[in-house]
Amino acid sequence: MVSTPGRSLGAAARLLSVRLSRPVTAAFAATGTPSIAEALERLRSGPAPRIALASYLLAPGFFQDRLETSGADLVAAPLGVDADLAALVWARFDQACPAPVTLDSDRRRLVSARPVLAERNGRW
Repeated sequence: MVSTPGRSLGAAARLLSVRLSRPVTAAFAATGTPSIAEALERLRSGPAPRIALASYLLAPGFFQDRLETSGADLVAAPLGVDADLAALVWARFDQACPAPVTLDSDRRRLVSARPVLAERNGRW
């Protein structure tokens, strides 16, 4: 099964709902429906006294700014740098691209995975 952003966000919303024992609505800061504005409008028309947005973003920037200026009562910080998150990203990368990647001359940083991905997927 191929993961899609909507499916992933929906699964995260369900897990958060169980954890908090409250309803959680998944919404999108970029494309997808409902948008943050649509979700906030719908929630404000109901019994919710306050609305909090849980950011599902990795870092601050354009989309986090959208969340912070949305009009929600509370906005969580991005997930941020976390060793477990970095390990998960690296593991997923290894699963998707098990061939060696191109490193710089000191072999300390990834220069490009494009040749490997292009070879593996037939496209970039």
